[in-house]
Amino acid sequence: METEARATMMTGLLGEVAQGLGPDAALRLADAYGGRRIYIPTPRRLAKRRKFVEALGTELAMWLARRCGGDRLHIPMGAAPRRVARNRAILRAYDLGMSISEIAEGHGLTDRSVERILAREAL
Repeated sequence: METEARATMMTGLLGEVAQGLGPDAALRLADAYGGRRIYIPTPRRLAKRRKFVEALGTELAMWLARRCGGDRLHIPMGAAPRRVARNRAILRAYDLGMSISEIAEGHGLTDRSVERILAREAL
């Protein structure tokens, strides 16, 4: 369910990748190249772009090469699906009895930020 929810939160290129290869692949793309415009090599040239293949993995690199090879694409940051997943994890932790301070520390947030997320997400 969590994986499906993350996939449906993604739009554009990340959404296409999530639908084709799953949300983890889309987030891997965002982690490697998010916020940048990159050249996608064609399948024939993929072997020469070792760093590209190493950063994304063979399956994702080939998937992109087949669909977008030869184009320059803007890669989104992928912040929205990460935020949704984080907020759901915060809700689960709170429901399991963790304190706000423990949750905040675990997610690198302030107590007040966790309180706001809990108030907003509980609606």
